Amino acid sequence: MKTSIFRFILIVGLVFTSAIVSGVRGQTANGVRLNNMSVRAPVGVGQECLIGGFVIQKQCQLLIRAVGRSLQGFGIRNTCNDPKLQIFSGSIVVAENDNWGGVAEITAAASRVGAFSIPAGSLDAVVLVTLPAGIYSAVVTSNDAVPGGIALLEIYDTSPSSDGFYNQSVRAIAGYGESALIMGVVVSGTGPASFLFRGIGPGLAPFGVTKYLFDPLLTLRDELGNLIDRNDSWGTMFSNFYFGRWGAFPLPEGSTDAAIIFESGFFGGGPTSSIRFTAIVESKSEGVSGPVLAECYFVPRFF
Repeated sequence: MKTSIFRFILIVGLVFTSAIVSGVRGQTANGVRLNNMSVRAPVGVGQECLIGGFVIQKQCQLLIRAVGRSLQGFGIRNTCNDPKLQIFSGSIVVAENDNWGGVAEITAAASRVGAFSIPAGSLDAVVLVTLPAGIYSAVVTSNDAVPGGIALLEIYDTSPSSDGFYNQSVRAIAGYGESALIMGVVVSGTGPASFLFRGIGPGLAPFGVTKYLFDPLLTLRDELGNLIDRNDSWGTMFSNFYFGRWGAFPLPEGSTDAAIIFESGFFGGGPTSSIRFTAIVESKSEGVSGPVLAECYFVPRFF
């Protein structure tokens, strides 16, 4: 079972390694940066874990949370009762937590970054950890006797002087409706920036992933819930030539993977201005689910 988890961590790591080699960075010339990421998805055990990948450009402190039953306060019914959180560097666990216990330092850090509060006695998992530059994966699994349910993985950069993340990637099981994979992205800066979002199912096959979601649907919305764009199959809009230039691995020609390119325009309001996007990867059919990879890349503004 651990071998399966490490294979998925390797896939997430490949995403970021290719991006770094290609020179794609998490901060553009105009100071635009990815501040934090969050993802909501079903969580189980083994291959049904949720994996969030991220790259740190220099040493910084991160607040990383795996929230389960506390999501019921937001109207989510089928939650993971007892999530477990592990932070990997390669195959090495560098931090982990099961029940966070209301630690005062964690509470203060959550308040600083604007994270919603969770009860001190909850079974949610949280780590506040300082990590050196490198490639990491945050893995959320169910630690309950009855596994399964929705969990929220959040990664906050608590260091105001940090350069932020390079890119972001999430591997999880995606289904229909409430079982969709939902990735939130917060971006700040003073100028325009372009982003590539991808929802990958069949494209995972070359990495040995089986029973993937055959036909993922990718939807991008703004922080008010307004539709920005939607894509079903990438082939009519992009080519692997551009994916390669942007640091993204190639997809099988003619596959039903999904991709969206989005230009944010000017942020305005100074260097602390921020906007939020939500990328939703889901099954087109009720009762169908499987592993998917959701990605967000910075890309050159003009292409």
